[in-house]
Amino acid sequence: MTDIDEARDWLGNEIDCAACAHEELAKAGRCQLKHACVHDRYARRIDRFFDWNKDLANQYLAHPHFEVRAIAAKHAAVFLLAPLLDDPEETVRWNAARRLPKRHILRLRQDPHREVRIRIASLLDDGELVCMMNDPDYYVRLVIARRVAPALLSRMVRYSKSPVGRIPTQSDYADYRDVNGIKFPFKYTYSWLDGKDSFQLTDVKTNVAVDAAKFNKPATN
Repeated sequence: MTDIDEARDWLGNEIDCAACAHEELAKAGRCQLKHACVHDRYARRIDRFFDWNKDLANQYLAHPHFEVRAIAAKHAAVFLLAPLLDDPEETVRWNAARRLPKRHILRLRQDPHREVRIRIASLLDDGELVCMMNDPDYYVRLVIARRVAPALLSRMVRYSKSPVGRIPTQSDYADYRDVNGIKFPFKYTYSWLDGKDSFQLTDVKTNVAVDAAKFNKPATN
């Protein structure tokens, strides 16, 4: 793909290499207008700049343009990244979190942005995910359900909208058995404010052949 034929900074101003502090880098071939420039508003060009100049990343962790901070976080010294967990931009928080030890990123389990919580969940283990099992976002819960051990899936709670507000629906799973190498719950219990349904399975089969005739349109009288 051909790069866009303009060179403007994140404020829309034309970039002037003669006024740039990295003029010597340009002479050495370590940055290039419209291709690899930390001042450019296009992330691809910023990314190239730091690929060529990883040693300068530490200097840009407080840059006013969030794309610069986010990409610099991929290359900067790890011990400088913790403050970025409070950055107002979710991309910056995630790029910092992915490189930090777990003890620093656990608080992002309650991050206001769903994409951060989804990605944080992909980095954590069973016990660290329990407090996220009631996350308000369905996809966060789905990621967690795929990662945690079956024993921890014995109970999940979701909230549904109703005329009187959000109400909890609790799902309990039990009696896990092996079905073709997959742990499958044979007992389901669904509870809500005014009732409960329980289902006990006696047999589960996977990939069962289904007669195509079952999908024929019913005969009319």
